Amino acid sequence: MKKKQLNVFYGILYFVMIFSFVRTRTLEDFPDILKKIYNYTALFSSLMIIFASVIQMYSFKNLKKILSIIIFFIMYIFITIVTDFNSISSTINCIFIASYAIFVNQKLNTNLNGILKFMAYFYTFITLLNNILILIFPDGFYSSNVSYHKGHLLGDDNAIIYVALPAMILLSIYSYYKYKKITKFTWFNILFCEFIFIKLWAASAVVSFAIFIILLILFSLNISFSPKKIFFGLAIFLAVLFLGLNNEIFNNFITNVLHKDITFTGRTYLWAHAFELISMRPILGYGGYFVAGRSPLFGRLYPVHTTYLQVLVDGGVILFVLFVYMLYSAISKVAKFKKSRYSNILISGLLAMCISFAFEQAGLYHFVIILTLCYNIDLLVKDEGDIDYGY
Repeated sequence: MKKKQLNVFYGILYFVMIFSFVRTRTLEDFPDILKKIYNYTALFSSLMIIFASVIQMYSFKNLKKILSIIIFFIMYIFITIVTDFNSISSTINCIFIASYAIFVNQKLNTNLNGILKFMAYFYTFITLLNNILILIFPDGFYSSNVSYHKGHLLGDDNAIIYVALPAMILLSIYSYYKYKKITKFTWFNILFCEFIFIKLWAASAVVSFAIFIILLILFSLNISFSPKKIFFGLAIFLAVLFLGLNNEIFNNFITNVLHKDITFTGRTYLWAHAFELISMRPILGYGGYFVAGRSPLFGRLYPVHTTYLQVLVDGGVILFVLFVYMLYSAISKVAKFKKSRYSNILISGLLAMCISFAFEQAGLYHFVIILTLCYNIDLLVKDEGDIDYGY
């Protein structure tokens, strides 16, 4: 295949893949026709990735970088098939997400500037368009399939962060890659996103995005932190939160002594139900909700509105351990280059995403992109010159 033809091919592939990836947790909010378009483009782009990998003789050496992502989704497929829960839909979507990570990993190693530029521009465009449409149509610009959700471009209020946050991470990475600083245009888009979350009063998104902004500012002032200590502190906080909320004494203290609402708009009831489900099938869980859609088995009690418990419900302890390892290995790779600005951006973004995961269930579509960037951080720091990346 000639170079010009390859460029056209990859141009189409970029567009189709990114388009089919610009979705939120699920497609439940969108019109049926848009759901079909997403599903068909997802299948088409997965096939194109396989074809592109074959004609380019894809290097297995580079594939090792994202091995933890691939193993996670292989296990997800295995557990879903074993539990016999919507196995076809889950398998197709798991392959799609994993193939996207493979594609991004491949292009980072062969065309770093091209893939960074395209992802940053496309994600920023769709996020900026979403934010402008919210200002023009605050009640949504189409009828949502779910009556209590508004018809925004990127889904319901809190779900917008699952596209917007990765978009701003990608824009920040590309901004520094090209200009060696986070530009005014980048800061404008970041602050614009936070303004939109405040306007919608998407509480979990406001907090998570605010932490992303604060960390970016601190790192811009050359105030650095240990990535591992940051995430260790987060892990302790989440453990106390979930275990505490499942404890009657803790609940009574918060509600009767402090007179505070600890349900997070009813989420704690879902979390309590999640613990019941996990206790009944702790090893393998119930199969792949993440990528399959709402479960007919549990109705409105499913999903459980937190990514961490959702992983335990879907795949039990086995899948949860793989999820933690997938995140830990990405953090460890970034921690080796903690004095790099790229590391600062990725740590800020990952922490914000992990906090948002505590209060919402994510489909991991965009999360794997950021993880893939973490695994390839050595490619990014090459253009920073001689920097002491050690502790």
